[in-house]
Amino acid sequence: YLDSNPLAVAANGWVNWTLADIPVGASVDLWLNTTVSLLLANVTALDNSATFRWTSGGNSSECSGITPPVTTTVLRPILVLPTIVSVGQAGPGINITFELTILNIGGATAYGVFIQDILNSSFTFASASLLVVVAGAVVTGNLGDLAPGGFLNLSLTVTVAADLVNGTTVNNAFSVAYNS
Repeated sequence: YLDSNPLAVAANGWVNWTLADIPVGASVDLWLNTTVSLLLANVTALDNSATFRWTSGGNSSECSGITPPVTTTVLRPILVLPTIVSVGQAGPGINITFELTILNIGGATAYGVFIQDILNSSFTFASASLLVVVAGAVVTGNLGDLAPGGFLNLSLTVTVAADLVNGTTVNNAFSVAYNS
């Protein structure tokens, strides 16, 4: 629960309004603003229904089900990052280019997408196809927004350390995330 109009009280999964007398034939509009948990899976259906309670002449009454439940489907971004390495083997001092495609296979836009690479100690940053910030071994690039079904292509080039021992296997991992 974030807010409502008129102001309501939220407790134990319920939102309660206390309204003044409503004349016969009159109506009252209520709205409610909530936030959905980030832990819900993509395409989760949420149902919302109302129960009305009132007092008239000292007698209390309750009515539920007079309006159909409202179903809201939660859609969220799902980002995937397959990586293709331009060179499977490289020697000391050689550049390796990682070709990356970030895909949004979810049902909602990913806002503020960014990629991060914590370089293996055997690599130094050489270049990227987008503007990145390099802070020590951490390379971060802001990619903007990514609509459902959309993709972004980019490349990152690193240089293999000159003192790397022949036959050494070196791994590098990227992560991609979004702000909201």
